[in-house]
Amino acid sequence: MCVTAMLQQSWIHPRFFLIFGASAILLAGTGPRNVPNSAGLKQAWLQAMYAMEPDSSHGFTAQNAAQNLKLSFGSSGTRLIHGNRSLTLRLRGYGPGVLSSAGNRVEYRRGLLTEWYVNEARGLEQGFTLSAGKFRQRPTRNCAPDRRIAASDASRAE
Repeated sequence: MCVTAMLQQSWIHPRFFLIFGASAILLAGTGPRNVPNSAGLKQAWLQAMYAMEPDSSHGFTAQNAAQNLKLSFGSSGTRLIHGNRSLTLRLRGYGPGVLSSAGNRVEYRRGLLTEWYVNEARGLEQGFTLSAGKFRQRPTRNCAPDRRIAASDASRAE
């Protein structure tokens, strides 16, 4: 049976099969020593392993094999799944934002505030960037925006 037919019958995406096969030799240190740009191939493999993929709900998903995490990014927040446990992160008080992704990075843009995530072997990094801009002086009587971060932890049966 040819490799293409095996891949079509398998759940393994052909792109990952080719990347895994080529990079397994590079990472193991066996094989030809004169491979041009082997460092670049290793970097490309690592980028593909932690890249964000669009999902059917207009969000993004990713996996982190090193940390055994499944990641989901959408309008309802960021969800991390580890085994049968899950954690949802949601920034409250700034609205859902505009979701975008490039490589292993996802961003929720909310006006001057950008919430971002970077997926790497060491884990999922979260950060916030507040852009410089004109800020209005707000009255001090209960008019400050809600800047709490809500996290929920729930068991999941899978």
